[in-house]
Amino acid sequence: MSKLVCLAGMNKGDQFPLHEGRNSIGRDGGSNIVLFDKQCSRQHCVIHKRGHLYSVEDLDSSNGTVVAGKIIGKHKPTPCEPGARIKVGQTVLMLSERGVGDVVERTATDVAEDLQGKGYDKLMKDATINLAKLHLDDSRKSPADFFKSLFKSKK
Repeated sequence: MSKLVCLAGMNKGDQFPLHEGRNSIGRDGGSNIVLFDKQCSRQHCVIHKRGHLYSVEDLDSSNGTVVAGKIIGKHKPTPCEPGARIKVGQTVLMLSERGVGDVVERTATDVAEDLQGKGYDKLMKDATINLAKLHLDDSRKSPADFFKSLFKSKK
């Protein structure tokens, strides 16, 4: 499921699911996505979603809408891709196709993939083997004592 993730502004950290069709953004309580931003118009813009295709349309807002660093024309749907940043007033939103609430799990997966791509997988494998050897040497210790011994400085 696609969503908007708020990166900056009063809604920072919020995630807003995007539904198929029209998704309105503004200060007005009737908007699908309500932003707490005085520079955001009551009915600021709309994100249109059709499958994996997105466009952003400014609704003649007072302060305009910026997509990927460019001010978009009023009432002219502008194509938008996942990862693009959308600025509405002082609020910065990022278009994402990851599920709502899926950031932590996906971030851990992304980090693991990055580590493998940089050869850290061998380093992690070696560290795991060394940890297992330490555990075999100290198998009579309780788990708590074992982990304490890992962090003791050896002089």
